[in-house]
Amino acid sequence: MKKCRYIKMINIIICICFFFSCANVTDRMKSSKESIEYLSPVSLITDKNCTTVYIAEATAHKVSVFDISANRVKEVISLKKNPSGLVLSPDESRLYVTSGSSDGIIEIIDMNKNKVIETISAGHTP
Repeated sequence: MKKCRYIKMINIIICICFFFSCANVTDRMKSSKESIEYLSPVSLITDKNCTTVYIAEATAHKVSVFDISANRVKEVISLKKNPSGLVLSPDESRLYVTSGSSDGIIEIIDMNKNKVIETISAGHTP
């Protein structure tokens, strides 16, 4: 039970750090005429080493891969539907993304290629 509290606390800290990093990126981008939008982050997880954060963005239909040490999004992976949850495989080679729609799916992302390699039908709101 104690471990769960630590994990929740780490997730809260990561969310706060991500929020402030996005605000910083947005401020820098305003001055350079570029625009980055982070739309409806609904779920996030980290890798084992806590060096990378995977962020499910529902409205954008994507997963952003955020490099903590570089303080930037290093990859954006497009999805077929709005994501609702994330699970990283134990060997970190696959990211499983659930879609919370009425005809729900699970999209499997190959983390070496940063591409969706398979889609599985999962019924209502997986």
